[in-house]
Amino acid sequence: MRITTTFQLACLSISSQVAAEWIIGLGSNSGDPICAQACARTLAETALVCSSTQQFGTLGRQDSVITSPDCYANDTYYLTTLAYCVQSKCGTSIKASKIDTWWESDVVCDPGTGTTTKPIQATPKWTYAESLNQIQDPPTKVIMPYGTLNYTALVDESTYQYQYDSQEGIDPLVQRQAQYGLALLVTFLVLPILLTWLNWIPGVHSIIERVKPFVVYRPLFGTRHIQLHKWLYGYIPTVGQSVYIFIVFASTIILMSIYETKPLDGTTTRYNNNLDLVTQRSGTFGYAILPVVVLFAGRNNVLLYLTNWSHTTYIMMHRWVSRLWFLLAIVHSICAWVWAVRTGIYSTEVVEKFWIWGIVATLTTVLLIVFSGTKIRQWSYNSFLVSHIVLAAITIVGCWYHIWLIPYGIGRYHNESQDWLYIAIAFWGFDRVVRLFRIVYNGMRRADVTELANDIVRIDIKGVRWDPEPGKHVYVHFPTLHPLRPWENHPFSWTPSALLQDFPKGPSQSDLEKAQGNGNIKEISDVSGEDGSNSSSGFATPTDQRSASTPIIANKTSAGITLFVRKSKGTTRLFKHGQNLLTLLDGPYHNNSYKAALRTDRLLLIGGGIGISGLVPWVGSHPNTKLAWSVQTPAESLVRSLSSVLEVIPEKDVRIGTRLDILELLKAEAAAGWRKVGVVVCGPGGLCDAARMAVIEAGKHQKTIFELDVDAYSW
Repeated sequence: MRITTTFQLACLSISSQVAAEWIIGLGSNSGDPICAQACARTLAETALVCSSTQQFGTLGRQDSVITSPDCYANDTYYLTTLAYCVQSKCGTSIKASKIDTWWESDVVCDPGTGTTTKPIQATPKWTYAESLNQIQDPPTKVIMPYGTLNYTALVDESTYQYQYDSQEGIDPLVQRQAQYGLALLVTFLVLPILLTWLNWIPGVHSIIERVKPFVVYRPLFGTRHIQLHKWLYGYIPTVGQSVYIFIVFASTIILMSIYETKPLDGTTTRYNNNLDLVTQRSGTFGYAILPVVVLFAGRNNVLLYLTNWSHTTYIMMHRWVSRLWFLLAIVHSICAWVWAVRTGIYSTEVVEKFWIWGIVATLTTVLLIVFSGTKIRQWSYNSFLVSHIVLAAITIVGCWYHIWLIPYGIGRYHNESQDWLYIAIAFWGFDRVVRLFRIVYNGMRRADVTELANDIVRIDIKGVRWDPEPGKHVYVHFPTLHPLRPWENHPFSWTPSALLQDFPKGPSQSDLEKAQGNGNIKEISDVSGEDGSNSSSGFATPTDQRSASTPIIANKTSAGITLFVRKSKGTTRLFKHGQNLLTLLDGPYHNNSYKAALRTDRLLLIGGGIGISGLVPWVGSHPNTKLAWSVQTPAESLVRSLSSVLEVIPEKDVRIGTRLDILELLKAEAAAGWRKVGVVVCGPGGLCDAARMAVIEAGKHQKTIFELDVDAYSW
């Protein structure tokens, strides 16, 4: 999937360039020229001949003027009045080309703000110069308040000056607000990359190796990380993960706390202006970090290829950034409500469509957090998954309309929020498209299910040819297993089926007779290494000697992957012995960065139960490997099904019905004198956490460096 990764990087680069180009103050000159914008804002609520008036409730007024884009574009007196105001107020200080550009792009778009917060729906019938040419005599009459503009008029000087001063103060504020939002987005995305790339700085790598047991591996408190905490009913982050979480929250609080001395609106109190500032800033920051929330949750997260963070880590960070996003939404909603009540416009604003959609987005955000609780996920993961997708979609729609329907005079603060929403939607859409592409690329497969024990099944999926690279998983769909919920899928560690076969092995006499009867016998030559010894995919045993005339059955293949699944109360309980189960594959995906564990003198694989499926791909990846595996007595048949793999592992400690003493295993490796030992753990949460704490303990007292890699799905 190198093409997919390259495409992800290209999309991330393009989205960054687009954001920098269009976000206010970062490439877009939406605040220039202020004199022309002040003219447009002065005319914002002036009734034109083609305008209509209705009960609208904007900004506390009961009767609001409604003017369509076509009306603005074709009204003679609006265009001539605006053109004369721009000429008299801007003079020669602004280049004619800049005014012409503003005239074509902003005049009809949103005269109340002078910005392009909505797509241009009409083009002025005259250019700026043509509008000036329509004026025969300089106007002398000032616009009448709440009157209809049916002549070329002068704008009210006090109103214009207020709009100019307000715009002059608002533009820098909005630019800073957009810059703060971008700073948060960049911090959240770039920090994992920088922390990963620290390993490449000379001298830093050795320091990191020594502090890993105390920062990267150790939970913030207690001994549980993969398992749920007994009282908090959540997953405890490691010390290193907690540092990232602290930076995320601290940077947001700091940027939220930067005080603006200039009020947003001179007609209200300082307290109300500060409420308005917090409302706008919390809303902007919420939109700014939304792309991070979406990206961290995705299976096709480009950061998985740019950092050494695991998918499990990004899922945990997704939860914490989502909690920050939730808090920003709550702060935004409460401050907006208090501000509206204090300024006396709540009764009119609450019926506005943008306000209603904001309430919808806030409520669905709350529901997203509530229904994402650990207990809900454990009770019914698929119910959580479906509700999560539906609520997330409604939230995105609510956020979209909340911005889109903001009336004139307010939308200025929300221009940049659209850009964040575009990026978040792009990340979500890209992830879904790539998932579909992977499923189509892998095609429809058939699986054979074999029951090994009362609660363990082996699933052999035929015809799949994937590299046996460690640290990967696949999401598997079984559409016919639960016909009413064909979208359900589960992540599994997988093992190449060829590693589990007694292969190469000569055909039986009955097979030969059948093949001879069909005239379907082929011969193969010896497969030898450079030293002349026979081998097969690196897993041949000394007894696998074949002559050049050894016949094999045509069409025999070892292509396929094997899953070992423990039945639970979900869809997996439906697995029964049988063949030709329709299977769709979304993968393979990286879960962990495995290279660090392989750059060691010794590789120790520690597994429990069906966790062996995540360890088998490691067997042939390191020349000095030891396997320590324990299974419960009822699962003894699982050991027999893996006999062909176990035979090729020189050092192994397989225990049936007894637990492993992991700390003693680590002490034995240290006593053997190995300088650096890779420790890969896959199994139940208790085993993974026990191994984690054992590595931390061994790291305190041993000279040996232990590189820990935990392959567990705690999502």
